[in-house]
Amino acid sequence: MDHDSCFARDRYRPWYSEFLLVWFPGGWCLGRPRSCGCWFHCNDSRARLILSQTKRISHNLLLHWIRAKKRPSPVSKALYFLWNCPMIFIKLPEYEKHIYPKAGKCIYCGSTKNLTDEHIVPFGLGGNLVLPKSSCEKCAVITSKFERAVMRGSMRPARIYKEIQSRRKHVTAPSHYRIAIEAEGVNKKVEVPIEDYPILVIFPIFEVPGYLLGRNYTKGITMTGYAPVSFGCKLEDALKKSNSSRIKIELSGDTPVDFARMVAKIAFSMAVATGAFEGSDYSKSFVLPAILGDKQDIGHWVGTITDPIFSSKYHLHRVLIHRDKEKGLIIGDVQVFSDSETPRYGVILGNLK
Repeated sequence: MDHDSCFARDRYRPWYSEFLLVWFPGGWCLGRPRSCGCWFHCNDSRARLILSQTKRISHNLLLHWIRAKKRPSPVSKALYFLWNCPMIFIKLPEYEKHIYPKAGKCIYCGSTKNLTDEHIVPFGLGGNLVLPKSSCEKCAVITSKFERAVMRGSMRPARIYKEIQSRRKHVTAPSHYRIAIEAEGVNKKVEVPIEDYPILVIFPIFEVPGYLLGRNYTKGITMTGYAPVSFGCKLEDALKKSNSSRIKIELSGDTPVDFARMVAKIAFSMAVATGAFEGSDYSKSFVLPAILGDKQDIGHWVGTITDPIFSSKYHLHRVLIHRDKEKGLIIGDVQVFSDSETPRYGVILGNLK
């Protein structure tokens, strides 16, 4: 895939709601209060850096007092107190959503009736890129169905752990998850809180799009493997906390086809929003019938990019559109949870004009 022919590099940072900069004993932390009202976790790499640096400064300040063998000045005592006292809050601004010019018609079917806003990345995955008045009610029902299947399937624990926005504010989200453990030769099932749950999201590895292989797909998509990505509590920590030798995690089901259609929808709507089709009729996009379910050939247009996996530390997701002049194609490049070394997916959108 030609990375020198990138048409747009629209990336955006994670959406976080009501984030607080919190002072705690030994340092500070960026987080949001959980249901108990007192637990915070550091789920941003910049916050972890701040936390480590603050601990270092506080520690060095204490060593300075000891080595100097004298009483600290009032200013030094005040600084040390601030670095170690609990519950001083500073509210940080939320990341604003980006709104593209409205299409004025449904980008999927062309209808001009009962239009709704379209989130390029699903709202429940932190989507803050919006195409106003760009999806009719009928098409919104179709796209939201496979998006919901993915978000409420294997990705749900990761969404809860990462505190990603939800229309229902995660009110119905479980606070505990069931795992099967083996301890001293005895198998049993126990429930653990989300903080102690080893979250595992299985990302499918697809074959190269059939279009590029000259192969016709009439149904579904071919998986060649999978990439398990861990969130939250590490497996080795979960083993120690449960005093077990083996843990079995029950994964919620969502089909590879649902995930592939969601990836295709993200790439297609981003291409429309950024003008990648350059005035051509995007209603003739190759992948559009598969997104809407009119055809079952999603594997003909979607595949896993074989380049080495990398992470984008400060971006929750990564969406690019390439105008590949060599192949004469418009290609989407989508990486969901790009901050966690997840696979990238390519989507064949259409021919260059």
